[in-house]
Amino acid sequence: MKEVGCEPDRVTYCTLIDIHAKAGFLDVAINLYERMQAVGFSPDTFTYSVIINCLGKAGHLSAAHRLFCEMVDQGCVPNLVTYNIMIASHAKARNYETALKLYHDMQNAGFEPDKVIYSIIMEVLGHWISG
Repeated sequence: MKEVGCEPDRVTYCTLIDIHAKAGFLDVAINLYERMQAVGFSPDTFTYSVIINCLGKAGHLSAAHRLFCEMVDQGCVPNLVTYNIMIASHAKARNYETALKLYHDMQNAGFEPDKVIYSIIMEVLGHWISG
């Protein structure tokens, strides 16, 4: 792209991050994320959500949670998808208390839970109560 004089914009970076992350090339996706910021483009909710999702699925939950906190600290507002990803990742890792806290944070942010979240929260409560 650069060889023909076309500089990537934020949308290009986000698309490349999404493609690489979903293909399992997390290291490339994170490199693109860092490069995007280095050239002056701020990640948006979609970009954060893609990387957070891939980190969570790859078992890097603490890195996913740090990125989620960075997102909020940077003033980028999580959406329902972002909360779904975080709640599901913490539930899968049996971090039930954190999953429930995120669920309450999601509601306090004005989001209504969907079928996916209700299903995850019912499972979390079942484990949490019996555990």
